Amino acid sequence: MSDQVLPYLNSTREGLDEEEVSHGQKIHGKNELRKTPKSHTIAIFAKQFVSPLILMLATLGFVHKVATMAIIALRRTSNARLLQEAAEGVQGT
Repeated sequence: MSDQVLPYLNSTREGLDEEEVSHGQKIHGKNELRKTPKSHTIAIFAKQFVSPLILMLATLGFVHKVATMAIIALRRTSNARLLQEAAEGVQGT
């Protein structure tokens, strides 16, 4: 099978000669990958929060947490006031 393909590709089992390599490099450049700077793990993590959906969810989570803490604080002060009023009512009778 490969013996049929080689003539079609104008190639041999030995591969490219120096002239063909030089010609290919002039046209297409060297067969090398570009080196890219390595991203830090923290930068990759921070990029995940650029999405508007993620920002909205994080904001809503923060608002929910603050609202929950405020409700708990109001209930505690309300309960404390009721307990104090009840104690004063018992002492007053």
